[in-house]
Amino acid sequence: MKKLVIITSVFALGTLGASAQSTISMYNFDRVGNFMQANPAGYQPYRVVVGVPGISNISVYTHNAAFDIEDALSPDLTTNESLEYILTNTESGDRLLTSYAQDILYVGFRTGNSFWSIGASMNSTINFEYPIELLELAYYGGASEEVNGMVQLSQNATQVNSYLSYHLGYQHELMDGRLRVGGRFKYLSGIAHASIPQLDLDAQLDATEWTFQSDIRAQISSPIPLNTEQGQGVNLDPMAFALSDNRGYAFDLGASFEILPRLEISAAATDIGSITWRSNTTTYTSQGTFTWDGAEYGYPSKPGEEFNTDSIIGEIVDALEFEETQGEEFTTSLPMNLMAGVRYDITRKHAFSATYQMNRWEGGRVYNNIGVSYIGNWSKWFSFYANYAIIDNDRMNVGVGFSANLGPIQLYFLTEDALIATGENLNLASLRFGMNVALYRKDLRGYEPDPEDVVPTPAPADQATEQGSEETDNE
Repeated sequence: MKKLVIITSVFALGTLGASAQSTISMYNFDRVGNFMQANPAGYQPYRVVVGVPGISNISVYTHNAAFDIEDALSPDLTTNESLEYILTNTESGDRLLTSYAQDILYVGFRTGNSFWSIGASMNSTINFEYPIELLELAYYGGASEEVNGMVQLSQNATQVNSYLSYHLGYQHELMDGRLRVGGRFKYLSGIAHASIPQLDLDAQLDATEWTFQSDIRAQISSPIPLNTEQGQGVNLDPMAFALSDNRGYAFDLGASFEILPRLEISAAATDIGSITWRSNTTTYTSQGTFTWDGAEYGYPSKPGEEFNTDSIIGEIVDALEFEETQGEEFTTSLPMNLMAGVRYDITRKHAFSATYQMNRWEGGRVYNNIGVSYIGNWSKWFSFYANYAIIDNDRMNVGVGFSANLGPIQLYFLTEDALIATGENLNLASLRFGMNVALYRKDLRGYEPDPEDVVPTPAPADQATEQGSEETDNE
């Protein structure tokens, strides 16, 4: 248990110190009524989609792109061995991404060759980039071979983001449905934010004194004042969250084209936008040269001793003498997604696709995902999805999902990694599910009308013959 607590503390450091996940499956699975939020130009098989409020789309996602969690928690390792495994297998830039998204409202409907959608959603993301250099310093010590008397940090994509999004979408079909273009406008209401947009730290660690050269800026916007005593003066009015002073805008764009019968290519860009944070903002800056008597910090005197739980990182933060500024507004960009895909329908019921996703964070940090998928629309009422993907250099991701239409009621489930159920890959935990009311369009692509719905129309020649026979009978 102690080992688990210590390792969990390493994860928790990201949330204490401080919106975008793999959407490959959602991009391709068009039988999910509100999948167009990932692919604005995807084929929409429904005339009307009404999300059940609160449960139309719920997504929970956690991905650790560094060390293997199952190995770190192995019962064959001691606590120190587990920590050494984590530090040895974690590189600068590795991250832990956790996100949660929930549709509050979603309505989509078709008019002629167009499809409209309106909705609202809540989105929260923690993107924690491991400060591996500081963790090595805290564990091994400044004089160790791993640290060698020097620490250098530059850039860090750690960010916490929470906001509400209100959207209006439009898609139009051209060239008899071969070409589709779509877009979405989003009004954003920020709830909370924390990030480190500037991080440059050089440290020289000798036997008597540690010297730091810093240029660091951290920024926070909280839903309530951080320095308010026991909630005095705190505004808990829901409208203060629904339409906050932290306002922003974003756009989604997409296009899809059938270049050959059954062969389609598509591209999309989502979350092109930003939020300006004005509510309860605090900025922390540290610029200059600082010293600290780091020699007094006690490291384990010999191998095998337990990890020193003194907060050396907290001591260093105090030594950097951060200056606090309140009420200063700042603007941050949303993590933007660029998607490209190709799909081939072998038959009306079976299709394969390949998809690429680039996830770009503020500051230029880029993460890449690529996957191949099978989409089985086995009937109008049941569809199955399977996917293999490489997500942020993690190669062990097999996703599955289904969509079941029980009359007008649609239930769906998707995961980017089904192997977590077997204990084979604990690094990715992904779950997306929901319930909608969905009515198919009459010209559903790939499906002929049911025979009972077809009313045969007599040919003109047959009609003339029948009329002549009637006249003869009358004579």
